Amino acid sequence: MTTTNALLCSNTGQKTDYHGGGAILTQSQSQTQTQPTGTVPPTRTNAAALSQINRMNSESVARAQQSIAEQLKKQNLIRNKDVRDLYLSQLDLTEVCDLSDFKNLRRLWLNQNRLRFINFLPGNFRLSELHISDNSLVSIANSLRHLTGLQTLSLNNNQLARMEETVSELANMHGLQNLNLFHNPLTSEPQYRSYVIHHLPQVIVLDRSLVMEDERLLAKRTFAQDRMRIEDSIGFGRLIRDKPKTHHLDRGLVIAPSKEIGNHYKVPPMGDDEKAAAKRANQRTVMEFTRFDWSKVPLSEQKRTTDGSAEDEYEAQLITVRFQ
Repeated sequence: MTTTNALLCSNTGQKTDYHGGGAILTQSQSQTQTQPTGTVPPTRTNAAALSQINRMNSESVARAQQSIAEQLKKQNLIRNKDVRDLYLSQLDLTEVCDLSDFKNLRRLWLNQNRLRFINFLPGNFRLSELHISDNSLVSIANSLRHLTGLQTLSLNNNQLARMEETVSELANMHGLQNLNLFHNPLTSEPQYRSYVIHHLPQVIVLDRSLVMEDERLLAKRTFAQDRMRIEDSIGFGRLIRDKPKTHHLDRGLVIAPSKEIGNHYKVPPMGDDEKAAAKRANQRTVMEFTRFDWSKVPLSEQKRTTDGSAEDEYEAQLITVRFQ
């Protein structure tokens, strides 16, 4: 079976300026752009470099299209909207064609390529997994924020250096649970993990490590101190205007710090352990419960083996237990 799509994906309509991995520019387009005052016009060396970059991008797009065609043929898929998964890893890609025709694409693998920017997913709103690690990404600004359905995102082993920009791009992904950013320059920022945990509270696994509750509390105390003060001042549904009273121990039981031993008492309270235990026991709340004493009730087998008069010997009893 052969595919009926003459064009699997294309770069038509792309107007992105070249950033080292963007859309392809022709020499005439580059020469007609307005040159800033005082700059040197393009030389033959610049034109040759631009031509080489365009050729590399064209070859990259062709490899991506060929790989997509082979996958569709192997899966006996004719329509682009039937495609759920695409594997474009390890193809030495510097540019990828626009994938907007694959409206129902769920999972995309682009690992181990040479991509610097993500400008080929403008209409893939149903994407849930994106694996684009081991590339050369320098920025994801205005590239992923529309993919609000993402649940797994792998951006590790790239060149992302701006932490605030990167985290801000992912803020609207409320279903994002698994995020990998390790081996990027931004991970060397102070309090990197706490920053990401605080600003992306929906993430459950960060850099292959489960986010613990104490990490969330630390992130909250670090980046939301005012909010924590308010929460700490709220008791039983109302705001406490006055400062809470400080609890002080009985000064008669606390000894000087220089002489502290064991449980911070020079001698046990009340003089000895038995008196101290008795005093604490008397201060506890008295609890009581009652249960039925089934040991006094004959079993059915006993009733059958004894005469009727023997049943009078058994009396139901209630046992009451009281303790502190």
